[in-house]
Amino acid sequence: MTDLKNRIPDFQTLMYPIVSFLGDGQPHSFQEVLEHLTNVFSLTDEELRVYVPSGQQPLFKNRATWSISYLKKAGLLTYVKRGVYKLTDVGRRVLDENVNSINVEFLRKFEGFKLWQETYQQNEESNS
Repeated sequence: MTDLKNRIPDFQTLMYPIVSFLGDGQPHSFQEVLEHLTNVFSLTDEELRVYVPSGQQPLFKNRATWSISYLKKAGLLTYVKRGVYKLTDVGRRVLDENVNSINVEFLRKFEGFKLWQETYQQNEESNS
């Protein structure tokens, strides 16, 4: 099971393929994003059936959800409606820069992401 878990890309690895997929300028559903990522990373049915420790959600879906959340906080994508995403002008500029990977460190250069991260950390500290 651990071996299967290790073959599933982490949420940061999923970021660039998500932005790239949305680069066509069209809105895409979460299911379309998942299908694209599944193909990009050649994930097997067995890998897609690995769940988070709580058993509440498939691990791959969980990681894709986190990736989308982080990209939204940075302003690279937006919700068109529940479960449907579209690349923003900021996201388009990132693609135009010809970057080949996106991770948390990269997202820190966006003011919205920095603000969200600082607020989140302050809330964590005040709750501990």
